[in-house]
Amino acid sequence: MEMSMLQQVVPRQENYTQSRAVALHNVESTIAELSGIFTQLTTMVVQQGELAIRIDDNMDESMAKCCRCSQFTFEAS
Repeated sequence: MEMSMLQQVVPRQENYTQSRAVALHNVESTIAELSGIFTQLTTMVVQQGELAIRIDDNMDESMAKCCRCSQFTFEAS
């Protein structure tokens, strides 16, 4: 009787072990995918920062040119 009970328990443990292995593989795949997403996000944030700096520089340059234009216009009058 003990032997048949043991024979029933072993396949259940193997099934459980296999299902845990599959679940662990899924978690590993998800972590790898998230890593790729965060890498892309990092790149986009850096690019946006560079763009904001360029916009700020362009605004400063435009403001300086407008001030010079105003001075020239005032002097020409």
